[in-house]
Amino acid sequence: AEKEAEERIQRLEAIAQHEEFIRKYPDSHYTAHRIFRLANLYLDETEYAFAEANAAYRDLEEEFDRKLDAGEPVDALPEPPGRDYSRAIALMQDLIERFPDYHHLGATYYLLGYCYWDELSAQQDDGLAMGTYQELVRRLPDSEYAVNGHFALGEIYFNELEFEMAIHHYSKVLEFGQTSHFDRALYKLAWAFYRGDDLGNAIPRFVELIDYSDQMLTEGGKESDMRPEAVRYLAISLVDQADDAERPPIQRVEEYFANVGDKPYQYDVMVQVDDVLSQQARYDEELATLIRIQELYPNSPDNPEFQRRIMALHVSKDNPDVDASVAARIELVERFKEGTPWWEANKNNPDALRLASQYIEESLGDVAKVYHANAQAMFSAAGEVRGAEPARSEYIRAAEAYQD
Repeated sequence: AEKEAEERIQRLEAIAQHEEFIRKYPDSHYTAHRIFRLANLYLDETEYAFAEANAAYRDLEEEFDRKLDAGEPVDALPEPPGRDYSRAIALMQDLIERFPDYHHLGATYYLLGYCYWDELSAQQDDGLAMGTYQELVRRLPDSEYAVNGHFALGEIYFNELEFEMAIHHYSKVLEFGQTSHFDRALYKLAWAFYRGDDLGNAIPRFVELIDYSDQMLTEGGKESDMRPEAVRYLAISLVDQADDAERPPIQRVEEYFANVGDKPYQYDVMVQVDDVLSQQARYDEELATLIRIQELYPNSPDNPEFQRRIMALHVSKDNPDVDASVAARIELVERFKEGTPWWEANKNNPDALRLASQYIEESLGDVAKVYHANAQAMFSAAGEVRGAEPARSEYIRAAEAYQD
């Protein structure tokens, strides 16, 4: 707090000095930069005032909640505070009008647009933000801030559901190469195509982003923050295409990767397809997907979890099959127990082995309960004499499962 107070004192002193210079020399060669610096100081002061007002508002909220809990009368809370950019806006407008050749004009346009675009701005106005960014990219098309302007315009049009214009501006960002906006613009471009029901263009863009992210990870040790969402929406898009063609989703996924070639994230996409189908309660298709994933990736550490899900799906699908669920339980035990190829492949993954052992233990108990219930049902349904022999067989199976 002490450091912040000292910084504010220095900021206020600098503000006073810049204001005095501009008053004395309104048309000096140095005035444009003084105006720019002063506008930035005003922005800093706006942020400081906002933080102070926000802290005071939180105190009001706490007092409001205290009185409410105590049953005391309360007044309605005022509107939350916003950021008042009016002083900075006025300066930047003056700078743009009077000094059209100023070397930081691109930054000035971008900051002015942001003052209108910020959702917490007291001067928030998407129309003015759009106009400012459009003027930026028109007047300074090769400026480094034109990239920011195009991205901002893409975002504004996207939020307005004007996907064609959003696509235009996101594409412009990509023309500048691998800037700081590249991966996000590529993701939003793909998403704009998706939202515009153009899966044919959306899917390649999602793939391009995932490939770019993997390149980032290889070269710089960090993947794009957009990668998980890109994988997710690639899966959703492929499911949508399968639905349009009235085909099984997992079949469409396999066909797609057969066409584009092996990708290291094919497994990730398939897992996301399974999750999409699960959320949509498409149990028969999810069952087929999980079975196929295990066929393609028999040693995946996730397989015990998938097999457990298969057990549940057999009794959740349109035509429940208890026998198939029991068989899936038995398969879980046989495929993932100690000494199996899966166990050996995952011997250095203690978490996977622990989970498999837990599921096996749970499954053995469940299988025994099913056999025991079957035996009792047979004995009751067929009568004490006629049902004795088949029931005895089920009791033996139950005992064996309990023993294991």
